[in-house]
Amino acid sequence: MEAFQQVLAGEHAALRAAAEVVAGAPLPPPTRPLTAPERQARQTAHARRQVRYDTVRRLRAEGRTIQEIATELRMGHNTIQRLLRAASCPLPAQRRRRTTLLSAFEPYLRERWNAGEQNGQQLLRELLARGYRGSQATLYGLLGRWRTGPRHRGPYARQVARAVPLSPPLRLSPREVSWLLLRAADARTPDETAYAQALLGGSRVVASTCDLVQRFFTLLQERRGDQLDAWLACAATCGVRALAAFAEGIRRDYRAIRAAGELPWSQGQTEGQVNRLKLLTRQMYGRAKLDLLRRRLLGPPAA
Repeated sequence: MEAFQQVLAGEHAALRAAAEVVAGAPLPPPTRPLTAPERQARQTAHARRQVRYDTVRRLRAEGRTIQEIATELRMGHNTIQRLLRAASCPLPAQRRRRTTLLSAFEPYLRERWNAGEQNGQQLLRELLARGYRGSQATLYGLLGRWRTGPRHRGPYARQVARAVPLSPPLRLSPREVSWLLLRAADARTPDETAYAQALLGGSRVVASTCDLVQRFFTLLQERRGDQLDAWLACAATCGVRALAAFAEGIRRDYRAIRAAGELPWSQGQTEGQVNRLKLLTRQMYGRAKLDLLRRRLLGPPAA
């Protein structure tokens, strides 16, 4: 899974293009122009990221190891590897908008709002009839951001409201995209389905990587260990460096991975008992003697 996320992290252009397809147009500019301090802060942050990116690549070109770079620059290994894989200085990841109980009803609300219906009580009644289980405050908070004109007490005057985009762009991090692509098709929203189709169709690297990752999950879940050798051969020759490194790691522990894909046994029971033992130990602050720990774990001895 980490190898899949590494591949997606390097496909910034494909992720952005898929978001534009979902939105139906290029991503909109900010809702207001940036002030001079904000613009200066962004330029300073980008310059700082660029210097860090150039420094990491220069040290690597000089033959320094990742451990040496991490020690000198006080950076994590994953961050250094991500910078080395990127063809240019990566942009900061955009945070996904928080999902609420109202999110599934927003397309209907936009349609009714653009048609001229601005009465909050009427919209709430329509949503309740459609299965909405959220609060009135959540709905009014959304409508308040859409309203135009002066506020006053009493019912709002019927007036033509500003149009609200029907399809806001999805802004997902590589981690969120990886789980989205591996999710069952019937568990995705229409926007997520359109995003996944646009991404797979626009990037050969993402499409081939997603196919290999899904095949590996199926191999383990359905106990098809006899297909492991064929999968390793495909992963080693697919041209994706992260997957090739993952396949090489599997070869170093080949017998254990092959057994996990063939044998019905699992050590989940053992791990569960270890977790239970640690939990009991921590509940007693590590001060209980062995006889008390034995009684709490196994129960009182039989009479």
